[in-house]
Amino acid sequence: MFRGSLQLGAIRGIPIRIHFTWLMKGEPPSPSAEFLIAIVGPLASLVLAGLFWVLWRALETEGPNVTFAAIAFYLVSLNLVVAIFNLLPAFPLDGGRVLRSIIWAVTGNLKKATYLATRIGRGFAYLLITLGAVSLFAGAGFQGVWMAVIGFFLLQGAEASYTQVVLKEALAGIAVRDIMVKDLATVPPTLSVTDLIHHHFLVHGYGGFPVVENGRVLGIVSLSDVKRVAPAAHSRVSVREVMRPLDDRLMIAPEEDVSVALQRMAEEGLGRLFVMERGRMRGLVTKTGLSRFIQMKLALQG
Repeated sequence: MFRGSLQLGAIRGIPIRIHFTWLMKGEPPSPSAEFLIAIVGPLASLVLAGLFWVLWRALETEGPNVTFAAIAFYLVSLNLVVAIFNLLPAFPLDGGRVLRSIIWAVTGNLKKATYLATRIGRGFAYLLITLGAVSLFAGAGFQGVWMAVIGFFLLQGAEASYTQVVLKEALAGIAVRDIMVKDLATVPPTLSVTDLIHHHFLVHGYGGFPVVENGRVLGIVSLSDVKRVAPAAHSRVSVREVMRPLDDRLMIAPEEDVSVALQRMAEEGLGRLFVMERGRMRGLVTKTGLSRFIQMKLALQG
């Protein structure tokens, strides 16, 4: 399930966003593997179309089989349309992936192949959106809306696929320990929300703070936690009452990949994670910090 995105600028005119769940999907190990994976879907549709065509020919007689023959013919047409549509060289459709596998095999560069396939996919997407709009104004109604919707999702899918490859390259070999914040500002659980706002949030400008008591991490308190407290109760409510207690979902090991941290924060709706090692807090990794790091990596890679 898609859970959110983070805009990071653009490369070669293609918006670069972190689409968190798409980021985690792996790429095929080789051009031949991608070709075989991509071609299976259209071939399956063509095989089904052939089987229903045989059934249609067998049922195409006068009498009680006419209805079943009509259904079989409809299924022939449906599977042919699906196969032809999926074979369009519009990434990330199967046809676009076949095209990418060919470019990948020729160039030996997955990123370049994805970029070229994405550009073609974006072209098809804009064409569908334009045709949908024209059809809608021409009175086609639902058909025009449907074409535009398909074009929109093709556009989003193409951009997300290119983002995935670019980020995978940018984050290769980067562990959480390499980008975590080590000098941390912490708050005690007995602090009032009023003092938390005026002496911590407004002073440091951070979006959240680890809650620590006697050297032990109890949890984390963020702006969203504070916003749930009525202003009139700020002086009476303590950090302990509004913080999110420490649990496994808030923690990540320093040797984990950065992509794992991104996925965890997206799944849990978090802006930061504790970097824990043998029960001790070693640092903090934040979504803002990850965004800046990725922007820098992309800028340096050109």
